Amino acid sequence: MIKYSNGFKEVFKLEEVMAVDIEHSAEWKKVDLRIIEKGPNLFYKDKRIGERKLTKILLESNDKTVITLALKMQRADGIRPIGFVAIPLVVCAFVLMC
Repeated sequence: MIKYSNGFKEVFKLEEVMAVDIEHSAEWKKVDLRIIEKGPNLFYKDKRIGERKLTKILLESNDKTVITLALKMQRADGIRPIGFVAIPLVVCAFVLMC
Protein backbone atom coordinates (compact mmCIF):
# COMPACT_ATOMS: atom_id res chain seq x y z
CA MET A 1 0.00 0.00 0.00
CA ILE A 2 1.20 3.50 -0.83
CA LYS A 3 -0.14 6.47 1.09
CA TYR A 4 0.35 9.83 -0.66
CA SER A 5 0.62 13.24 1.04
CA ASN A 6 -2.79 14.33 -0.29
CA GLY A 7 -4.44 11.43 1.57
CA PHE A 8 -4.88 9.15 -1.44
CA LYS A 9 -4.09 5.48 -0.80
CA GLU A 10 -3.12 2.97 -3.44
CA VAL A 11 -3.37 -0.77 -2.71
CA PHE A 12 -1.70 -3.43 -4.88
CA LYS A 13 -2.68 -7.08 -5.15
CA LEU A 14 0.03 -9.72 -5.29
CA GLU A 15 -0.38 -12.11 -8.15
CA GLU A 16 1.34 -15.43 -8.59
CA VAL A 17 3.79 -15.54 -11.46
CA MET A 18 3.99 -18.68 -13.53
CA ALA A 19 7.52 -20.09 -13.67
CA VAL A 20 8.85 -20.79 -17.17
CA ASP A 21 11.83 -23.03 -17.82
CA ILE A 22 13.65 -21.08 -20.52
CA GLU A 23 16.40 -23.63 -21.12
CA HIS A 24 13.99 -26.46 -21.95
CA SER A 25 11.32 -24.40 -23.67
CA ALA A 26 10.69 -25.24 -27.34
CA GLU A 27 10.23 -21.56 -28.23
CA TRP A 28 13.64 -20.49 -26.96
CA LYS A 29 16.66 -21.32 -29.04
CA LYS A 30 19.92 -20.08 -27.64
CA VAL A 31 22.32 -18.99 -30.35
CA ASP A 32 25.90 -18.12 -29.54
CA LEU A 33 26.51 -14.83 -31.36
CA ARG A 34 30.13 -14.25 -30.37
CA ILE A 35 31.72 -13.23 -33.65
CA ILE A 36 35.36 -12.18 -33.69
CA GLU A 37 36.68 -9.85 -36.35
CA LYS A 38 40.40 -10.11 -37.16
CA GLY A 39 41.19 -7.78 -40.02
CA PRO A 40 38.96 -8.62 -42.98
CA ASN A 41 38.18 -12.10 -41.59
CA LEU A 42 35.23 -13.10 -39.41
CA PHE A 43 35.48 -16.01 -36.96
CA TYR A 44 32.54 -17.85 -35.42
CA LYS A 45 33.24 -20.73 -33.01
CA ASP A 46 36.93 -20.61 -34.02
CA LYS A 47 36.08 -21.12 -37.69
CA ARG A 48 36.50 -18.56 -40.45
CA ILE A 49 33.17 -17.61 -42.03
CA GLY A 50 32.04 -15.35 -44.84
CA GLU A 51 29.42 -12.61 -44.81
CA ARG A 52 26.67 -14.84 -46.23
CA LYS A 53 27.23 -17.48 -43.54
CA LEU A 54 27.23 -14.70 -40.92
CA THR A 55 23.88 -13.45 -42.23
CA LYS A 56 22.44 -16.97 -41.99
CA ILE A 57 23.65 -17.31 -38.37
CA LEU A 58 22.21 -13.92 -37.41
CA LEU A 59 18.84 -14.73 -39.00
CA GLU A 60 18.60 -17.86 -36.79
CA SER A 61 18.75 -15.75 -33.62
CA ASN A 62 15.54 -14.80 -31.80
CA ASP A 63 16.40 -11.10 -31.42
CA LYS A 64 14.21 -8.86 -33.60
CA THR A 65 16.79 -6.05 -33.87
CA VAL A 66 19.52 -8.48 -34.93
CA ILE A 67 17.22 -10.01 -37.53
CA THR A 68 16.28 -6.61 -39.01
CA LEU A 69 19.95 -5.61 -39.23
CA ALA A 70 20.82 -8.96 -40.84
CA LEU A 71 18.08 -8.48 -43.44
CA LYS A 72 19.40 -5.00 -44.25
CA MET A 73 22.89 -6.47 -44.61
CA GLN A 74 21.51 -9.18 -46.91
CA ARG A 75 19.80 -6.61 -49.15
CA ALA A 76 22.95 -4.49 -49.32
CA ASP A 77 24.97 -7.58 -50.23
CA GLY A 78 22.68 -8.11 -53.24
CA ILE A 79 23.18 -4.53 -54.46
CA ARG A 80 27.00 -4.55 -54.15
CA PRO A 81 27.75 -6.14 -57.58
CA ILE A 82 25.93 -3.28 -59.32
CA GLY A 83 28.75 -0.92 -58.28
CA PHE A 84 31.35 -3.14 -59.95
CA VAL A 85 29.44 -2.88 -63.24
CA ALA A 86 28.23 0.71 -63.01
CA ILE A 87 31.58 2.38 -62.29
CA PRO A 88 33.42 0.99 -65.37
CA LEU A 89 30.41 1.83 -67.56
CA VAL A 90 30.43 5.44 -66.37
CA VAL A 91 34.17 5.69 -67.04
CA CYS A 92 33.76 4.20 -70.53
CA ALA A 93 30.87 6.55 -71.32
CA PHE A 94 32.93 9.54 -70.17
CA VAL A 95 35.92 8.46 -72.32
CA LEU A 96 33.73 7.90 -75.39
CA MET A 97 32.06 11.33 -74.98
CA CYS A 98 35.38 13.17 -74.90
